[in-house]
Amino acid sequence: MIKQSQKIVVLLMGKPGAGKGTQADILRDKLGLVHFNTGEVIRHCVANPQTPEDRREKENYVSGRLTTFTWVARLVKEEARKYAKAGQGIVFSGSPRSLYEARQLLPQIIADYGKDKVVAIILNIDDELAVKRNSGRLTCDSCGFTMTPNPARLSKVKGSSCGQCGGKLIQRVIDQPEIIREKRLPEYYKNTAPTIDFIRKLGIARDLDGRKGIPQVAWEIEQIIDHVVNKVSKHKIKN
Repeated sequence: MIKQSQKIVVLLMGKPGAGKGTQADILRDKLGLVHFNTGEVIRHCVANPQTPEDRREKENYVSGRLTTFTWVARLVKEEARKYAKAGQGIVFSGSPRSLYEARQLLPQIIADYGKDKVVAIILNIDDELAVKRNSGRLTCDSCGFTMTPNPARLSKVKGSSCGQCGGKLIQRVIDQPEIIREKRLPEYYKNTAPTIDFIRKLGIARDLDGRKGIPQVAWEIEQIIDHVVNKVSKHKIKN
C-alpha cells in the first residue's frame, strides 16, 4: 500500500475536462501530495504582480491572451523547487503545458526527485466529452473551486454561493462550448500534445481511459503509483 507523504512527482495530463484537477485533489487528500495547480499559481501571481514581467503577464491574462511560455516555465520551476527542498511530493494537474515548459521543468524534477520517482499519467478522452464536461462546469469567482452539477440543475445552481468560501459560482468564458472547440482544444493539439509525446520518450508516461467514472480512474491511478513506489523500494533493498 502507498504511504502518506511520499516524495514522488505525479504529472496528470490530458485534454480539458479529462479530470486532472479532480484526480489531483484525490491524491492530495489520500497521499499527502501537494496539488500544484498551475492555473491557480498563475492567478495568484497576476493578482499580486511583483515585477514588470508579472504586470505584463497580468495584462495578457486579463485580456484573455495566453500567458508567455517562458514566464510560466520560470514560475512553475521556482515553485516546484520550493516543494522539493521541503521534501514534499507533488501532483501537477496539467503541467507542463508546452514543450518549452517540459524541457525546463522535467530535468529539474528528475534531478530533485530521481527519474524512478516521477510518473506522468495521461487521462485520455475524446473531444466531444471534453466539451461536454467543461461546458457543464461552474467555478467560484473567488476561490476557484469547481463543480459539475447535474445538467438539468446547471441554470439553477449558476450564480449561487460557493460552498467553500461563499463566492459566486459562474461559468467561465473559457468553459463555453464554442471557446472549448475553437480555442482550447486547438491549443491542446498545438502545444500540449507534442509535450506529451516528449514525455513519452522519457519513458515515464502511463495511459489511462479518462472516460471512466471518477472512482475507477482514481483506483487505476493509485495502482500505477503503487507500482512506481514498490519498484523504487525493491531497488533500494537490492542496493
